[in-house]
Amino acid sequence: MTSRSQTISQWVAGAAFEDLPRRIVEVTRLRILDVIGLSIAGRSTQFGKSLADSAGDLYPGTESRLWGTGARSSAPGAAFVNGALSQALEYDDTHNESIVHISSPSVAAALALADRRGASGRDLV
Repeated sequence: MTSRSQTISQWVAGAAFEDLPRRIVEVTRLRILDVIGLSIAGRSTQFGKSLADSAGDLYPGTESRLWGTGARSSAPGAAFVNGALSQALEYDDTHNESIVHISSPSVAAALALADRRGASGRDLV
């Protein structure tokens, strides 16, 4: 018997951009822009300044961008820093039915990996 997670994983692995409903692509693009904007805005907080100041020492590397700066970090470091900064002002989105703030960590991780791999925006979505 195939588990639900296996079924979803197989669908995702086999999905092509063309298979995605237009509305899903549009909403995904908005979520990406929202998280990037929140991360850049979060950099101006005391939390953001301390995190940005320590990012290079904690996460050395140049694989992925730290948004809103010319700095780079390892992909895991960029995912952590950008994701944390996007929640600094507590304006990140919430899925009310599950009370989950999924965009910040998932978008930050996906963009860090896309940056490391040189993926296109279409590939990212």
